[in-house]
Amino acid sequence: PKSVKFNDNSENFPTSYEWIFEGGTPATSTDKNPVVEYATAGTYNVTLITGNKFGYDTLDLKNFITANAAPTITVSAGKNILCRGESTMLYATGAQEFAWSPVFAISSTSGDSVIINPPSSISYNVKGTSANGCTATKSVAITILPGPGITTINKVGDSLTATNSNPTTIFQWQFNGMDMNGETGKSIRPTLEGNYRVVATDTSGCENNSLNYFFSTIGINEMATSTIKVFPNPASEKLFIDNSAFDSPLTVTVFDNLGKVIINTKISQQLEAIDISQLNNGVYFITLHNNGLNQTQKIIVNKQ
Repeated sequence: PKSVKFNDNSENFPTSYEWIFEGGTPATSTDKNPVVEYATAGTYNVTLITGNKFGYDTLDLKNFITANAAPTITVSAGKNILCRGESTMLYATGAQEFAWSPVFAISSTSGDSVIINPPSSISYNVKGTSANGCTATKSVAITILPGPGITTINKVGDSLTATNSNPTTIFQWQFNGMDMNGETGKSIRPTLEGNYRVVATDTSGCENNSLNYFFSTIGINEMATSTIKVFPNPASEKLFIDNSAFDSPLTVTVFDNLGKVIINTKISQQLEAIDISQLNNGVYFITLHNNGLNQTQKIIVNKQ
């Protein structure tokens, strides 16, 4: 309902007032300056009768009040139930302008569509304003499912084991970002060098990914006795590779602890340097390939 305040501007000092408000609440009033609400759209008459000891006067105002209808707002969500971390769109129709609240995990506070990404269940409100200034508000509830929780990978013996606190979690192992066919148990025995991770799915269908676990086919101590030598370690600007035991070229790949390839090159000299000056301080892995021989060594870049 829209409230309207009426003011009496009569002359000659009236002492009594009688208002009649067609379509209003209250329908009548004896106040000098009453406030009236109009709940239904339409055009209405107003009558004022004033008087004093000398007589009365009547003012009839035809079609004096026009009450416009409030806009009919509709609001909807692309999805009302989300997994934690998931986004969706909210849509509003039925007005010329829209204002969204609360201002939390939302892409904008105005417009007929917004993107939301709330971390917990919440209701969003949208206030619509029509061209004639009338307003209406609607709400939409969003439910956030907690998901399967954090999954970690640990090396136990020659196996990798996934751990998750949710006993109903389903696992899918991936190697270098691709699903491993049939590997849906808690543990696997890796045979190839690379990045392993687990996609955990709960009974609601919500997913999360573990961090990558880089599995190396050879340990640091084994590399120390290899016929291919890599030095110094730690290194700063250059890394030297002694390939004197082989006559054929050697493929060298350096990648970070997330499995991203940083350097990929070939060397043909018996002793050759690899420029690592562009690398930041940290732990990296270098893989050497030669005629079926694959060796991997952890290296540390420390420029101090």
